[in-house]
Amino acid sequence: MIEAEKIYVVCPANSKTGGPELLHQLVHELTQTGHKAFIVYTGIYDHSYKIIGEYSKYINSYLLPDEIEDNIENMVIVPETNVLILRNYKHIQKAVWWLSVDNFYFAYKSLSAMRIWIGSYGILRAVKNNLLKIKPILSMDSRMIREIPYHLCQSRYAMEECGRHGLNVLYLSDYLNTSFLDDDAACTRTMKQNIVAYNPKKGYRFTKRIIQSNPAIKFIPIKDMTRGQVRDLLNKAKVYIDFGNHPGMDRIPREARMQGCVVITGKNGSANYFEDVPIEEKFERKTKSIKPISDLIRTVFFDYEHWDKKQIGYTNFIGGQRDRFSEDVRIIFG
Repeated sequence: MIEAEKIYVVCPANSKTGGPELLHQLVHELTQTGHKAFIVYTGIYDHSYKIIGEYSKYINSYLLPDEIEDNIENMVIVPETNVLILRNYKHIQKAVWWLSVDNFYFAYKSLSAMRIWIGSYGILRAVKNNLLKIKPILSMDSRMIREIPYHLCQSRYAMEECGRHGLNVLYLSDYLNTSFLDDDAACTRTMKQNIVAYNPKKGYRFTKRIIQSNPAIKFIPIKDMTRGQVRDLLNKAKVYIDFGNHPGMDRIPREARMQGCVVITGKNGSANYFEDVPIEEKFERKTKSIKPISDLIRTVFFDYEHWDKKQIGYTNFIGGQRDRFSEDVRIIFG
């Protein structure tokens, strides 16, 4: 168990993506369990910054990096994309929360980034973006990373990757924003239409093949939408497909499932682990024939109730993550 008088959680300001929300959730949970925990914003330089409205339910104040008390009784936790800030502190206990594996590789130009990029976009785009001339800044084998004593992992994928490099790993998952959990998801079933939702920012090269091969199917991208608009789309769609990298236990597939979508994914990153994405409807992105995927989508349209019930285990898994997160925090921090 980690013992710390004060716990500082570093987070980029002005960001509303899934990762920063998880960092706020951690501070909230630590505070609820009696710890002195603080969000530390990077990218700002004074206290004139206003906390993003959606995060105000987790925190009501914040610190700046130079307000961290650098002594052995305290701990600082950083996301994997911000580990270089740890060089500024000599005495404090240090931990990384691996919300994403792939984003670490890209942020620090690890050679693994080249492998992921080529798998997603092809070698021609890798050449165009100078990925083949990549000069690593950090890797999991770098001395700085190996000297960090605690590596908290949000997914089984992260645990496997960190463990493979001999890092000291502790499992600390997350949970969805309660706006996707509070309402009775069963009510959404009556609204379902023959729609496939997808994220155009992830795995689009492969997804585009599926779209082009199925002109009679309505595909709607999750793009330029508010949280409410995303919910409305997922409420209507019968299927959500995601053939992206899954750098961690991704948020949108879970949101889709909690809104009654039948989720179909590739086998990259965390999606390859049943512990992270406990479904059987997965396909290799390298497959030459997309007919099985197209056939499955049509089958779900025809017999939605059967496939919806088939993924009830995934629904229960997601619904239980809030309690498991609280338990993880208590196990790790007391």
